[in-house]
Amino acid sequence: MSGVVGMVSPWYHPWSYFNEPTRLLLAAACLWLGKLWSNFVALILAGYMLARFVYLIMISSVSFAQEWRYLRQFEPYLVGSFDSQYVFALFPFAFGIYYSCRQCRVAKR
Repeated sequence: MSGVVGMVSPWYHPWSYFNEPTRLLLAAACLWLGKLWSNFVALILAGYMLARFVYLIMISSVSFAQEWRYLRQFEPYLVGSFDSQYVFALFPFAFGIYYSCRQCRVAKR
């Protein structure tokens, strides 16, 4: 059994405005604005998702390698799995860091 997927089943959490896909959409929209404050908001939203995933791995009884093995064995398509939203959160997180650093560097000049 998988640790994170078994702990947080999607059907136990009804849809809300603060679930993971909505956070990803908000982070992407904030990056699209291109302001320094919006880059920080995107960084916080995506960072929260990544920190929550690490927290779920830590409190479950499995390691990340076991979770990855489970996903590769029982869910062949990463896009349809529960964990795919956390993989996609890496993109706004990385771009948020890049754009924030770039804008801070330009503002110092």
